[in-house]
Amino acid sequence: MLADVSSSVRFQRWFPYFQHVFSNTSETVCNASLQAYLADHLHYETRTCYLQLDCMLANTRESTKAHLSAAAVILGLTPTLLSAMGPSITELALLSSKRPILSFLIAMGSPAICPNRLLDAQDPYENIRYKPGAVAVPAPSGIWAFVLSALEYVLVMGCIANIIQTSFDLGDKTILVWACNAGFTPLAWSLAPAVIHLAVYIPINCSIPIRSPHLRSRAKQADAIGSIKSRTSGPLHISEHRLPFWRRETTLFANQPDIDPHLKVGNKIVIFVNLGVILGILHVLVGTVIFSSLTFISVIDSFTVIVRYGVSAAVCRFILVMEFASMKHKDKGSENSR
Repeated sequence: MLADVSSSVRFQRWFPYFQHVFSNTSETVCNASLQAYLADHLHYETRTCYLQLDCMLANTRESTKAHLSAAAVILGLTPTLLSAMGPSITELALLSSKRPILSFLIAMGSPAICPNRLLDAQDPYENIRYKPGAVAVPAPSGIWAFVLSALEYVLVMGCIANIIQTSFDLGDKTILVWACNAGFTPLAWSLAPAVIHLAVYIPINCSIPIRSPHLRSRAKQADAIGSIKSRTSGPLHISEHRLPFWRRETTLFANQPDIDPHLKVGNKIVIFVNLGVILGILHVLVGTVIFSSLTFISVIDSFTVIVRYGVSAAVCRFILVMEFASMKHKDKGSENSR
């Protein structure tokens, strides 16, 4: 996909609002420089691309240039807005401890990650502990749990497709003023959260405990006697290696065995969480530089782009919140029974 975008021809497709204006300018007044660029467009660094860019800007009305500048300001705010809607490093890390594929897909479907505060790492278990006023809903069971789990994957895949198509259109129909022939930058930026998630996921999941010592001891007892149920204290939680990967991946978070929301994580994962925060901040910064440098897009078209990105971010956020809301409901019931 990135190869296809990077080799695409510039100055051929435009967003609807100014499509007629820019197409007419490119193919008439600037046709000579356009033909020179078309003969040399396969080179990433090509002077002819900037010559065509200069020609088009020189033959664009001042009022239109002001319109393009306003759209650049709006797009420049987009990464910050999207990061406020995105998942945090600790949320993705906690979900990935039981459902790694779903967490990775959510990272892909979210164009930006919420970086949190630097050197103020949140305990991952705070996301599933019940607090007064928190959203807490019971998790479905049986066939409805399976249907809901499958629906989550369908929605997330739709978000990813939307992100890819939106980024492809943005890179294909605009020009990055400091990298004229680089049409792949919006797509690369929008998919970067998945890379950030992977960079933090492995070390955190090697350090984060999921089961309390009591549950671990009961699981070891079950392995030793080869039994699933305890003779004295009811059903036992199956140890991690006894639960198939596909079962863990397709089971709702709240229905997973051996999750204790009141565990305390070790200090060593703070380093990896803060690494993710730094990468998240850099991601927003790079996104601001890229999006504010795109030209040949109107204010109306830029709002369309923001809405499309925002829909994917909101859907992925909703899935994550509902996964943890069920766990909070479970934790609330445990507190009430004490």
